[in-house]
Amino acid sequence: MANQFFTTAMDFIDSVKTIDSLQTLQSSFSDTIKLLGFDHFSCTSLCDDRTAPDDAVLLFDYPMAWIERYHSEYYKQSDRVLQISGQQITPFRWDDPVVADNISKKQIQIFHEAEETGLIHGVTIPIYAEGFIPATVNVASQKPFISAEAIHAIHLMAIYLFDSATKIKNTKTADISKSNVSLTPREVDCLTWAGLGKTDSEISSIIHISANTVHQHIENAKRKYQVATRIQAVMRAYKHNQIMI
Repeated sequence: MANQFFTTAMDFIDSVKTIDSLQTLQSSFSDTIKLLGFDHFSCTSLCDDRTAPDDAVLLFDYPMAWIERYHSEYYKQSDRVLQISGQQITPFRWDDPVVADNISKKQIQIFHEAEETGLIHGVTIPIYAEGFIPATVNVASQKPFISAEAIHAIHLMAIYLFDSATKIKNTKTADISKSNVSLTPREVDCLTWAGLGKTDSEISSIIHISANTVHQHIENAKRKYQVATRIQAVMRAYKHNQIMI
């Protein structure tokens, strides 16, 4: 079995050599971790998503309900897993004693809400690379048993996942800067109000279109900028003077 874990990890590492898009990289990692017994993952730089620089990494395959909750409540600022990641460089399980030590009520609440969406047992790999924002790769499973061999395989894969993501982002950022992304007037409106903290429903009432249409305009802007969150799209548009906040 240990051999199988190592072979799976090496197959992923070989595959990333030819991957040139974040979407394909995300899908490949997501498919591979399922072979190791995990259901979901995230790879995120340890910085505020609202002011994240262009080289920040944010890849994820988490339940959408949890992603929306996590971002709307700014849980990243209180996440116990990310807090521990800033204090050590070795992988750890979410049920390790170090995670429960001095944990706050809000952090316990975050764990409970995550469990309700299926993110129950997990492993976090802190990532530190010179010249880059520290990051974490997190994998989650509904099964309580996570073998040491699986953790070793994930650790190895996580390093190559982050390395590949940063290389792709650096290339894409340069391409985007050269291409001068063009936003429609409605995309500008929606991003502007989103940057002021308004929800889709609130923006809908302000500019008199449906909430679904607001959501679609923001999703279109995210695709143009090749970013994962609306916050990143807002920051990219602001940086290039395409919206005023």
